[in-house]
Parts: sequence; C-alpha cells; structure tokens
Amino acid sequence: MCRVEALVKLSLVGEAHQTALNAAALKVEPLPASFSQPQTRFFGMLCRAYAYFVKSQINFALVRYKDAAENAAKALEIEPHNTEIKIFKKNVELVKRALSSSKLEKWAEAVRDYEILHQAMPYDKVIAKSLSQAQVALKESRSEVVLNMESGGDVKEISSLEELKAALARLDKSVKIIYF
Repeated sequence: MCRVEALVKLSLVGEAHQTALNAAALKVEPLPASFSQPQTRFFGMLCRAYAYFVKSQINFALVRYKDAAENAAKALEIEPHNTEIKIFKKNVELVKRALSSSKLEKWAEAVRDYEILHQAMPYDKVIAKSLSQAQVALKESRSEVVLNMESGGDVKEISSLEELKAALARLDKSVKIIYF
C-alpha cells in the first residue's frame, strides 16, 4: 500500500493501479502478527485505516469517486479523528457535489466547488479541466461572450521557464489557469 500511495502521489496512476491489483492477487498473507494489533500504525494512521485510505486515493485518481468516498468513509470509521482522512473525504464529497451540479447545469455552484477543489489540489489535472469547462458553461449560460475558450479545453503542464514565458505571452489566446 505504501508503494501504491507513492505512485499515486507521483501521478503514476496506471502503475499504482497495477501494483494494487498485483498485491491483491498475491494475497500477501499472513500478515505479521504486529499488523493485526489494533494500535499498529503506518505513517501515524492505523493499519486498517491506512489500507482504506490508500484505496480511496487510487479510486480518486482513477475518477471512481463513489468508490473513493466509500473507502474514505471506511477509513474514517476506523480512525474518526484523523485530519488527513477527514480532509480527503471532504474533497471526494465536494467532487461528487460538483459533478452533480454540472449534470444539473447549476454552473455557478459547480464553479464554486471546483474552485475550492482546485485550491486544495492544484496538481490535479482532472479538477483543473473540470473547472475550466464549468467556467465556460457558466459564461455561456449567462449569454456572456466566451473569447478564446473552448468547452473541454486542455490543461497543459508547464515544466520550464521557457514554456511559462510562452504561455504568458499567449495569455489572451489559450491559457486560463496557471499553477505551480
């Protein structure tokens, strides 16, 4: 699970998913006796809660928000006072709410939720793209002119100073959100 979590945080979602599947197929058992103790912790989190927390993270990365919410809830049942789990569960629920608002074409609510999520997770390209799409839909629903923005616009990662300068130079043409 530690490897899976590390891969998710490195945005290597496919590899993380495969590692999780391989671990499940191997059924690495029996676990050492110390792992079955109720107070055994990984990174400050009870072992069982950590396993559900990592499953929640991988499901979130795979855009399986319902499964992510269920696993986060299970982790929180085991460790109800863990702040990291609470924040993650709140973010998963916020994504689900933003998706619902988008489906119901409640664009202002969707934009608000995606903006909160984007501040909490600026590295998440799916959130950034969803925010951009919701912003375009909101402007279109208000009959505002949408200049140089396409619904479903791409999110491009900028990894060098030269790319940043080029993006800033065409700010009026293609860049909506820039984050580091």
